[in-house]
Amino acid sequence: MSNDPREPITLTDTTSGDDGPNLHNQVIHLAYALTADPTQFGTLQQLVIAKVFHMFNEDDETLSLRPSATIERYDEWRFHMNNALNLLEMQGRHAQKPQSLEEKLNATSEPSALVDETGCILHANGEAQRLLGLASGKVLCAAQFEPGVFSALEKTLANIRYGGNTGILSVVRMSKPVKRRRDVNSQRWIKMALTEETRTDGRPVGRLSATETVWTDEGGHAFQKAFNLTEAEFEIAKASVEDIQLADLAEQRERSINTLRSQRRALFQKLSIHSQIELTRLYSGFRYLDAEAKVGGEPIDAMMIARPGGRQVETRFFGPKSGRPIIFFHDGLFGLRLPPIVLRELDQRQLRLICLCRPGFAGTSAVLEGEKSPEATAKDLCVVLDQLEIKRAPVMAYQSGAIAGFAFARAAPERVSGIVSVSGATPLLTKSALNRITPLLRSAYLGVRYIPEIIPFLTRGRIAFTDALAPKEFLKDHVAGSAGDLALLDDPEICDAMVKSRNDAMRQGYHAFMGELSLMASDWTTYLPSHDLPVSFVYGEEDSVNHLDTVDEFGSFFPNATLKLIKKTGRLAFYRSPGIAFDAMDKFEML
Repeated sequence: MSNDPREPITLTDTTSGDDGPNLHNQVIHLAYALTADPTQFGTLQQLVIAKVFHMFNEDDETLSLRPSATIERYDEWRFHMNNALNLLEMQGRHAQKPQSLEEKLNATSEPSALVDETGCILHANGEAQRLLGLASGKVLCAAQFEPGVFSALEKTLANIRYGGNTGILSVVRMSKPVKRRRDVNSQRWIKMALTEETRTDGRPVGRLSATETVWTDEGGHAFQKAFNLTEAEFEIAKASVEDIQLADLAEQRERSINTLRSQRRALFQKLSIHSQIELTRLYSGFRYLDAEAKVGGEPIDAMMIARPGGRQVETRFFGPKSGRPIIFFHDGLFGLRLPPIVLRELDQRQLRLICLCRPGFAGTSAVLEGEKSPEATAKDLCVVLDQLEIKRAPVMAYQSGAIAGFAFARAAPERVSGIVSVSGATPLLTKSALNRITPLLRSAYLGVRYIPEIIPFLTRGRIAFTDALAPKEFLKDHVAGSAGDLALLDDPEICDAMVKSRNDAMRQGYHAFMGELSLMASDWTTYLPSHDLPVSFVYGEEDSVNHLDTVDEFGSFFPNATLKLIKKTGRLAFYRSPGIAFDAMDKFEML
């Protein structure tokens, strides 16, 4: 099979018999070889495509299965690829996946423990063991708490067996064991909050977690900027984290206690929280995210917003603060950082890109159980726009971000004046469309549709392959097929922005990226907005992912759509000629 990504696949299995046992065994062998040599991914991917394509009717444009094809025959693949995936997971970058309560506790830096209704400790993380002497199997006793609180705590714990409790059930102080027990002054108290949690088996349990967090000036002002807090809200947040009573703060500031209570209610509402404990946890979690949002010490113009279910949403901004707003949807890997050539264009045109980090990417939490990413993105973005007081703006969607961009226009049409899709994803609904794209997307499309169990391994294998390459070599693989894009990678500023964006995108693991591939390979036309919405398509003539014939077919969904081609470039059209992409917005209503 040729390495040319545009060469159509011949739907013929060259191995022996219908099952192709030689090729089948080669795939299994390469799956394990990949764990030691990630550069084997290209060969493995080609073999997977050849094997999977044998399942389909050669003359059927809808890619229906052959009558003799059975998915069950790939059980052996599933088994061995799952084993190989586990080996890859041990080597580093992990998939983001639902965590058990025990795993969540182990991932926190605060002392935390799970207890049942009798006070028996079910699990204690490392800090709880080290600072409080807690251990699984032991039972809480009065000596571990400040005098006079244990009896009430026992009654509260007893009610946990019935479930349904929300919020903070109790706040108590636990003593840290000291060597000199007779020296009362050497005893240290740690404030602990009791909440109810539900284990994966549905059993309600209690969670004791430390609530004390150190407030710093740097972290506090970053928190204020990220959540757009007023000075009054900032003071209340600081007092809450430092455990200063509202009455004491009122006395210090010479204000009415009722005024401060009203300001505190407004603060809680803005942050989507209900208690001082939740505020402290949010500040603690933000400080971690804020530190992670800096690559090489470089700060990011960003804002954090708290969402229901404990989620946090990061929004990044590019361009002058007074610029006209444009809603920007990033790609699964790129667009979270922009090179200077784009930033200069934004300054000259006085435009400001509002880039909501989609669920699972950068600092934005993954979707809640039962939600889909495009719908969750639309809800998150409406909240962000409301906070920024932006009623309506044009959308610019970059590469795979086009799906989220179209989905937002469908969910909130009154907020979108038009869409510019720059090198945007296109639906892959027929064999002809599939034959025009790269091997990676071919295998993803067919795998998602018929053998979704192998997608985690192929995705992880792809990540291992790109991790094994030097940064520029990884980018060369991304733009393969475009001589213009390869030449553009000689610009160190463009390479630097792309590498940092990829690192940001993968900060939480590769689960969101895997979901992105699955969405691109599915029939996502159900997310398309009204046909009369102004749409402009901007593509590079050398685009190896979005074939121009497929772009033309997709454009038929929007009778009034326009198409602009950029010469001598492929997927990096936006970085070569950002002005052309912004020119396409001229016909849209600008705020």
